Amino acid sequence: MRSKYTALQISLHWLVFLLIVGAYCAMELKGFAPRSYRPIFNATHVT
Repeated sequence: MRSKYTALQISLHWLVFLLIVGAYCAMELKGFAPRSYRPIFNATHVT
């Protein structure tokens, strides 16, 4: 059975999924990080 989606579409789909998971993790784990790392978490979440 042939897929109706190209490899590029599938790759972009999973890339977006991973970026959303990364943003969610940055938002949730920000409180556990030392204060010096918080700007990195904020930048990741906002991006």
